[in-house]
Amino acid sequence: MNCGVVYVAYGEKYVAEASVSARSVKRTNPSLKTFLLTGETASPEGIDEVIHRDLSRTYIDKSLVWEVPCEKILFLDSDTRVIGNIGEIFTLLDRFDFAAHQASAGYQIDDPDVPHSFPVFNAGVLAFRKTPATRAMLDRWIELFPGGPLDHAGAISDQPALRKAVYETDLRFAVLASEYNIMPMAPMGLGRDARILHGRPSSTLDFMEKHINSVGGRRAWIPHVGCIGRPVNQSFREAFPVFLRGAKRFFLISRRLRRMAK
Repeated sequence: MNCGVVYVAYGEKYVAEASVSARSVKRTNPSLKTFLLTGETASPEGIDEVIHRDLSRTYIDKSLVWEVPCEKILFLDSDTRVIGNIGEIFTLLDRFDFAAHQASAGYQIDDPDVPHSFPVFNAGVLAFRKTPATRAMLDRWIELFPGGPLDHAGAISDQPALRKAVYETDLRFAVLASEYNIMPMAPMGLGRDARILHGRPSSTLDFMEKHINSVGGRRAWIPHVGCIGRPVNQSFREAFPVFLRGAKRFFLISRRLRRMAK
């Protein structure tokens, strides 16, 4: 078995969320096998194999992906949705040990041992090939994780430790194109069809899935609005509904701010 997609989830809520994501993998990439690492007794739809493990219930449980019986592994957070072919991620792993998308934020991380110019990787979409260098990086990630800063939810963030582990080890890594990790809360530029959406709530992913590939070519994803393309790629008939959604959103936010100011 060469390629597989893996989720790590605990608790009924996140296992169910992983099931929804896994079903999206099956709809778009039916040949890929899906795995779930969990401590729960569950057989969720869309998951081909459940691997039962005692989890620490922290972000570093992601390092258990090594236990999946595949040479090439794509880890996905449970709050992802696959809306296109993701086979080229595994093709990338023919040349590289590890691949991830550069986080849209995170440069507030100050680490004297890592140059500011080195990217922060979003840890919700991670591709691995089983090599000694990858194993060394995972071991270093596990070692560094307990000393990491807290995130907005009060949990230890895994991304600073991941960044440092990649920097310190002899790992051949690649940066995934933005189309492979589109998050709903921030504007993002696209040049091709989006492949992986990542974020909550699921209703937002529903909206994104409906609109994000409705415009081809170079375009911008605008949260709560949709996609705005270059005039050469988008007719007035296509652009006008996007403009109306943006105007409505702007009006609602402005009205709320005025009320708050009173």
